[in-house]
Amino acid sequence: MIAVSWLLQHVADVPSSDEWLSASERETLARLWAPKRIRDWRLGRWTAKRALARMGDAGVSESDRFGWARISIRATESGAPYAVIDEREAAWMISLSHSGEHGLCAVASRPAVVGCDVETVGRRGEEFVVDWFTEAERAWIERCASGERSRLVALVWSAKESALKALGVGLRLDTREVQVELTGARCPTWSSLVVCGPDGPLHGWWRADDDRVVTVVATPEPALPVELLA
Repeated sequence: MIAVSWLLQHVADVPSSDEWLSASERETLARLWAPKRIRDWRLGRWTAKRALARMGDAGVSESDRFGWARISIRATESGAPYAVIDEREAAWMISLSHSGEHGLCAVASRPAVVGCDVETVGRRGEEFVVDWFTEAERAWIERCASGERSRLVALVWSAKESALKALGVGLRLDTREVQVELTGARCPTWSSLVVCGPDGPLHGWWRADDDRVVTVVATPEPALPVELLA
């Protein structure tokens, strides 16, 4: 099994100043104009950099926000994020997600691949489930208690998002090409899952916090995710 770490941040954690952004990130930021897009973009970079600082990569200290400018969070042509430190690709693979006012980063050592997602539990109608879920997923959502439906729908969607990120395809792949299965293994805060995709299964974990669902998948199979505490 591989080690996977994770960090959840609130938009209020992100400072208004930009000294922690790299020169290339500031150039990207200057081209953004929509307030929500700017907020989410800065939240993602902040969460990733704080996660990497807590991993101790390249001696970047969490307390040295000016030092964070040495880290640049970039994106591949497919949109997958990756980290560069002093123009050297970091030793860690990262995955990013945001929902509402929260940003999530998952980190795993190369050459593993990792995908993560955070979803706010809310009401999604039957049309959403029909359009995006497999027949088997729809069947067990129909059988669940009415009070659990919203959380279960958010969980399935989140696991699909995590898997598609790990596969490097995002929503370019039909979400019905991957199927979520809850395996039943439980720890105090996490439960295991499997997402069966075109090239085989991806193993992962899920947890529910307040009105949020968090999922993490990786290959090779990940051990219980470890929170990156200060």
